[in-house]
Amino acid sequence: QQYARAQLVLAYLRAVRADALGSDNQRYDWLIAVPELRDLPPTAGEILLTLPESSWSRVQLNFLDLLDQLMRQEEIRGDTLGEVRSRVPSLVGLGLARDEALAVETLVTRFVVPNVVYDEAATEAARVEARDAAGQAFRNLQAGEIFIRQGSVITDLDVEALEALRLSSQS
Repeated sequence: QQYARAQLVLAYLRAVRADALGSDNQRYDWLIAVPELRDLPPTAGEILLTLPESSWSRVQLNFLDLLDQLMRQEEIRGDTLGEVRSRVPSLVGLGLARDEALAVETLVTRFVVPNVVYDEAATEAARVEARDAAGQAFRNLQAGEIFIRQGSVITDLDVEALEALRLSSQS
């Protein structure tokens, strides 16, 4: 979905870049009308709008490639999003000019979003299914039966039996 959204925004940016009738301020306003770019600094907006066509083509390709790579290969959660975004500058291709790299970084950091979401209902359903599949464990003890011998290692089940029989001396 993010890749498709990025392609739509790039088409919009191409149209804004091609509009020779709008002033620089108008074109910047059109850029920040895109929700992902609403916090775009004016300097980054100027770079996006004034890159030569050959540079803009490299920016588009690198942006889409890096976005696709991150969204497919990384498990991005809400709590790891900042860490992933902070790594973006180191992932931008070294073959790009400074302005091109900054443009790619600007776009990728704004389009990378969590791709792993906690689903409480599905998690609870999986817990219930696992609990039901495991079944219940019962331990029958007979009166007078010795179930713990002196010197033996006491297991969690032994402790549970002692507590159930109120024979535990926890302090």
